[in-house]
Amino acid sequence: MQNVNPTKLVRASAKSGLESLFLLSPLAVLLVLIFNITDTKWILSRLIPLVCVYCVIFYRDSLNKNWQNPELKLSLVAGGLAFIYFTLGHVFRGDNFGFARTLIVCLAYIALVPWHRVSTPVVKCLILIGALASGINAVYEYVVLHQGRVGIATNPIPHALYCSIMALVSICLLVSSKNNLFRVACVIAIALSTIALFLTEVRGVILFFPIVVLFLVVRLAFNRGCSRKLALVITLCCITAGYFTFKDKIDTRFAHTISELKMSKNEIAINSVGIRFELWSSGINSGLDNIVLGVGDDILHENIKALPNSGAAIQPHLHNQFIDTFARYGILGLMILLFWIVAPLVCVCGKGRKISFSDNPTVVSIVSIIVLAGLTDVPFHHTHIVYLFTLLSCALLVLKLPSSNMQ
Repeated sequence: MQNVNPTKLVRASAKSGLESLFLLSPLAVLLVLIFNITDTKWILSRLIPLVCVYCVIFYRDSLNKNWQNPELKLSLVAGGLAFIYFTLGHVFRGDNFGFARTLIVCLAYIALVPWHRVSTPVVKCLILIGALASGINAVYEYVVLHQGRVGIATNPIPHALYCSIMALVSICLLVSSKNNLFRVACVIAIALSTIALFLTEVRGVILFFPIVVLFLVVRLAFNRGCSRKLALVITLCCITAGYFTFKDKIDTRFAHTISELKMSKNEIAINSVGIRFELWSSGINSGLDNIVLGVGDDILHENIKALPNSGAAIQPHLHNQFIDTFARYGILGLMILLFWIVAPLVCVCGKGRKISFSDNPTVVSIVSIIVLAGLTDVPFHHTHIVYLFTLLSCALLVLKLPSSNMQ
């Protein structure tokens, strides 16, 4: 046996660790900074190309390996198709390019990074730090800055989605971990990110979040052979405790919603619910004018401005991701968007291209909360969410996080 130089081993380990941190630096900025500190998204848009160039120089075979990965293949295909379609809308009609530009940057990162060189424990820690940061920042904004609704780095709606996703992933890490100290950190992260979610006062996400949590817990209990009844009881107790902690805020928001629903029966209701109903109806009618390709940004904006409801006429979008996409890009654009959203749930493997659905409950829960949130708003009009959904879901898939053997 050859003698191994301890110094060389330490240097090699340090180099590998630093490289892993560099490769994961876009995830660190995404999970910790851009949702919590104003005007930090530019760091991500410059850091990802830098990491991609490094990967092209030193890990040229990573693209082929990632393309062969059954967990990633359909996401790369769906993302590429979405990029091409929405870019053509920008080229020929002048539609907004933000979504397509952000998407291609995310796909390049996912496709080029040598994931076998990435430290899985570091990814877990980054997720927990992100969840903790979301809660600490929300408390700071609420207590120190006296913000009625937290999320000033973006706005409360994408911030609510960020907090809910951080909480969902932290729940999965808690269940899958065997380290007691890590579990304690997970519990704190879940509590803080959930507090942050409630402080955003975003009704749509708050309403759907407990539903997704219940589904996630049942799925995790089933996968691990635990008692689903016990898991449900514990989860319901936690949800109930959360409700009574923020009872006044939640009751006020939902009482206001009921009031708006009653008022929306009027011919023109200038409130949140009435405005949404007006926008959804207008969006469907706009989409039917060009059912295949949609009417594009300019015509849709003109149609919105022409609405008799003054509150609806000033809106930049339709407050429903799917109606908005249908109106702008037609049924073809809507199908491509849906294909991209559900792609992380599907694996394509083997020479026969056998298709199977992902058994990763974390990714399923992320897709679920995104789809449900899209019923009352437009998550992907915020490029922060495009980054979060694409990078986090694909990273969890390729690294198989969380897994049952996590320590």
